[in-house]
Amino acid sequence: MGARWYGKMVSSERISKYLIDMEGCLPPKRIHYSFATPIPPEKLSRRDWRFRVVLTLSGSSMIKAPFDGKISSRLIGAEEMLVGVSSSWQFPVSDKRECTAISLIWFDNMTRIICNTFSHGQDLCGETFHLPAVSDVAHDLIKVANMIAQEKMEPNRDTRMILLIRLLICQLQTDIRRQQTLWSEPYSLAVRQARHYMQSNFFSPISCSTVCAEVGINRSVLSTLFHRQCGVTMKQFLLDLRIEKARELLLDKEKIQISEVAGQCGFTDARYFASVFRHATGILPSEYRKLEH
Repeated sequence: MGARWYGKMVSSERISKYLIDMEGCLPPKRIHYSFATPIPPEKLSRRDWRFRVVLTLSGSSMIKAPFDGKISSRLIGAEEMLVGVSSSWQFPVSDKRECTAISLIWFDNMTRIICNTFSHGQDLCGETFHLPAVSDVAHDLIKVANMIAQEKMEPNRDTRMILLIRLLICQLQTDIRRQQTLWSEPYSLAVRQARHYMQSNFFSPISCSTVCAEVGINRSVLSTLFHRQCGVTMKQFLLDLRIEKARELLLDKEKIQISEVAGQCGFTDARYFASVFRHATGILPSEYRKLEH
């Protein structure tokens, strides 16, 4: 069993070994903290992760990020750790250094675990596990970790942060084992990935072909599996998500234009949106909006 993101897909058993190796390297020689800035560099979009931990296993890497209140480049050496708080950003600077690192990245609704090698600021190869879920316990731990990271003057900040990271690693191992049980049915992981991708991206003009490409499975195979396990086609599942969001926006007090509602729900054509909405609800979007009164 594995998961696809970028880099080579690996099994949960292999990723569990990485987590054990990472835990064995704690405490690190040094912890570097990266914070959020109001405006990131132009070539970077705002990162939407909630918490990020990068442990350098070997070698070193020059990283550019907001360190200590200002944007600068800093050398992250072997057995050193980089902690990124919510909405922070960081990227490797191109140089001749090479390093191997393990990254744990928590988003609102998923977690990525990556072991990769960098050289000259480029990602040479990587192994990735994508866990399309974040447990309530992990969410609570991340909130505490973000608060600890902000305590710049606290003398025991690093000690408390290491404790939190140990707890997060332990929780990740628990969550992976739980998901293994849930995904025991063949191909269930692919269907769950497809559902999660559509739920997270329905507001963009994605299609079933986009979903299949993201999951990495032939459309005919995934469509059959999805319908068999969910009782509805992928196309209908995606449409239902969009119509549900459209209903919410149409009754919003902001009274945004119907064409804008269409755009925010993944439709590129307002007329087509009106036609689809009427077919799904029996009335036009303009008529549905009047239901508020």
